[in-house]
Amino acid sequence: MPNRRTAKLGSNPRSDKNLFTCLRERILKNAHQLIALCFVMCMATLFLVDYHQPDLPANIIAAESSMTVVTDHDDLDPPLSQHAPTVQLPDRFNFLANNDAKLKKTPIFWYLPRSGGKTICKVFGSCRGMVLAGSWTGNNEGNLTVVHENGIKLVTVDLETKEGRLEAKNMGLKDIDRRVVILSKNIFDTSEIFGTSVQAELWTWFRDPIERQISYYFFLQTLPEGHPHYIPAIRALSLAEWTLSHFHTPNAMLASLLGEPINQRSWTEEDLDLAKNLLRKKAKIGLLDQKSESVRRFLHQRNSNLDRECEERFLDYGWSSRGSYQQLGKKTLAYKLLTQSNALDVKLYEYAVYLFTEQRSLSG
Repeated sequence: MPNRRTAKLGSNPRSDKNLFTCLRERILKNAHQLIALCFVMCMATLFLVDYHQPDLPANIIAAESSMTVVTDHDDLDPPLSQHAPTVQLPDRFNFLANNDAKLKKTPIFWYLPRSGGKTICKVFGSCRGMVLAGSWTGNNEGNLTVVHENGIKLVTVDLETKEGRLEAKNMGLKDIDRRVVILSKNIFDTSEIFGTSVQAELWTWFRDPIERQISYYFFLQTLPEGHPHYIPAIRALSLAEWTLSHFHTPNAMLASLLGEPINQRSWTEEDLDLAKNLLRKKAKIGLLDQKSESVRRFLHQRNSNLDRECEERFLDYGWSSRGSYQQLGKKTLAYKLLTQSNALDVKLYEYAVYLFTEQRSLSG
């Protein structure tokens, strides 16, 4: 039976041995050239990856190089009850009742744009028959009255202007109707309507601050010319560029709750503790992720009409605040920049979520 090796390579074993010896010597002789070629190819690949990425603005490159941010809310310190701040609230919040107050006061509903709060206002007005006092535009001829617009009762006053707030105070807005709800995007501004005695209770509405900022950016991107909030320069900015620009308001929730001028100074952990204490002592918490339960808690023990089908339409299948933009990954540069610039708002939101669970006992 012929040998397998010799049958495959030839009938002369001595010749085969010489062939293998020759091939081995040639490979060893050229090994250094092969190694050098591999090294050159690796370096060329690294060069292409590191230096031929798409050009980024200098401010984004600088921000990315100095970034040390948390990209997931779960990595933050848990807002446990023992972390509840005890910082003293300034006198400017004295007009707000404490959470444990028995007597119902005039409600102030606080929310920010793109948080879903506008739809909740429609629930109050259309489904519950409440009277809304917010940003009515028109000539009230020096009198506060209640008008009907699109099935909702509105007070003829614009509380987003100082003149309107002074008018509301002098004409007794809080007494115009027992079902009035004052809409607010700035608690300090709204305090101008009231005196120093306890006259109001605070309802707050929260959405994840990073999601809200992203939604707000895409909202600005789609505004048509002529819209009061249309800014042509924003159309040319990416989300990351917008986050680093003066068009973006970092920690907007903190600024709106504490009433300080937006973008006038840097916020601190002490400011965060103050805002937490305000929520803990004075606010009923509402969450976008818990829309129906939040509305129920706000209106607990209040005599308001209830159109259940209307409420389900606004809060469920007819929810009008859904965004059509693509969700942003948490590892993207824009998401990291937003998390960095809104770090205090993220912590405040986490604390609000914690308080929402704690307040179950207050709502029956």
